[in-house]
Amino acid sequence: GASLEGANLWYGKLQAANRSNAKLQFVVLTLAQLGMAQLLLADLTGATLKDTNLESANLLGAKLEAADLSGATLRNADLTGTNMENAILCNTTMPDGHVLYVGC
Repeated sequence: GASLEGANLWYGKLQAANRSNAKLQFVVLTLAQLGMAQLLLADLTGATLKDTNLESANLLGAKLEAADLSGATLRNADLTGTNMENAILCNTTMPDGHVLYVGC
């Protein structure tokens, strides 16, 4: 997979992109469009995904440890086997449509 560690991709338009196995540690993807992206086994440790659209993304086995998912949309995303330990989930829309920690 590609390595974009620490890259700043604000407002990135990566809908349906295939970034499986990518090394995306500490990447900034604030307000990015990642709907339907293929992020299988991608390493997004410490990534900033604030207000990012991850709707219907495939995050199977991805690493999201300590990632900031504040305001992110994960509706219909596949989070099977995803590690979200210490992730920030403030106003985050989960795959089933419910919002975690409203107003935090």
